[in-house]
Amino acid sequence: MTASGNGYTLSVTYPRIARAGLDVPFRVEVTAPEPFPSDQSITVRITREYLTIFESQGLHPETSAERGDATTVDWEFDPPADGAVFAVDYDTYIQPGSQRGEDGTVQLVVDGAVQTSVSFTTTLLP
Repeated sequence: MTASGNGYTLSVTYPRIARAGLDVPFRVEVTAPEPFPSDQSITVRITREYLTIFESQGLHPETSAERGDATTVDWEFDPPADGAVFAVDYDTYIQPGSQRGEDGTVQLVVDGAVQTSVSFTTTLLP
C-alpha cells in the first residue's frame, strides 16, 4: 500500500493473508521530497493493536527512540546518512496463538506533524 502527502511517499509492505507461526514481510519505506536533514528524526507511528498479532525479531535499522500510548506506538529513527529514501524492516512472524487478523495504520510523522498515512488489514487463516 502506498500513499503520498506533503511531498512524502509512504509505502508499506505487509502480510495481507497469513497463518499463525509463519514469517511475514513488514517493511516501511519513505521517500522525501529532498534529502532528510541530519538533525531531523523520522517517526513511524503504527496502530498498537495491529502489532499484537506479531512476535518480533527486531527492527532493521534499530530505533533511536520508542514511545507509545494506549492506541499507537512511535518508532523514531535517525535519518539516512544521505539521500531522500529511508526504509525499515520489521523482522517478525505471526504469533502461534493469533487466531484472527487485525486492521492497522502506519503514519509518517516529521517534525511532530503527520505527513501521510496508510491503512491496511491482515487476515489470518486457520
